[in-house]
Amino acid sequence: MEIQWNADVINRCTISRAQLSGDAFSVQWISANEAKNRDTLNFRRHQHSFFEIHFILKGNIVYGIRDRLVTVQGGEFVTISPFCPHRVVSCSAEFEKLTLAVECESDKISAALIAAEYQVLPIGKEMILQLGLVFYYANKMCENRDFLIKHTLHALIYHMISLRTPTSGHREERYDDRVLKAKKYVEDNYDILFTCEVVAAYCHISAKQLGRLFKKHEGMGLLEFIHRTKLEQCKKMLLETDYTQHRIAQMLGFSGADYFNKFFVHKTGVTPMQFRDTRCV
Repeated sequence: MEIQWNADVINRCTISRAQLSGDAFSVQWISANEAKNRDTLNFRRHQHSFFEIHFILKGNIVYGIRDRLVTVQGGEFVTISPFCPHRVVSCSAEFEKLTLAVECESDKISAALIAAEYQVLPIGKEMILQLGLVFYYANKMCENRDFLIKHTLHALIYHMISLRTPTSGHREERYDDRVLKAKKYVEDNYDILFTCEVVAAYCHISAKQLGRLFKKHEGMGLLEFIHRTKLEQCKKMLLETDYTQHRIAQMLGFSGADYFNKFFVHKTGVTPMQFRDTRCV
């Protein structure tokens, strides 16, 4: 996927308000810098209480990280740990970079990100796809844009961690990228009511195999994840909008309001309208 660069659009995104549940880390903000605003780069030595991840998409930048100089070229990224003194030493006349601020509560995830400090690593194909989606959503100005962008960035971080975190045992085992791909596909396309077979076909794997991978890495079946994700979307729309039940059913891919109502009652024990009434309690 070609990345459609638009720094101004990215810098107007407010993903900090997009709430994601169940994660041990959070991407708090995203910013973009390019040649025309290079004077705004902080050339003064400083530090942060969060992780910074810098993706250089074009040109190059030299960072002073602790006591060493680190050059990052276009197509590479570097991670800077919390409370690590750093500064921008220099940058090329033409450059584009994307910066993520990541707050982390999990020791395991923190260790994986700290392990990448100083190391200049390539932006792989999967990362390019995810960064491309970030710019796609930002430029589309679609409903739930910031929520979708944050989901994409979280998948990007999970992908980075999966490449660096061994599991227990004698052999290193990665978190399977096909699980990440399936999760992103379901989460991003909130207007589709997926079957396991459709998601598996997108990941070029059988539904049975993908189900086993989900059980192994997520502790739940694929269908359970699909239903849980759809239920979260239902609740979000019921609580944050005044759309009718019929419209929500259409927007979320249900064949009709009756099916939407039946699904919601089965999962929660209350009707959608009864659930909506709770926001006034």
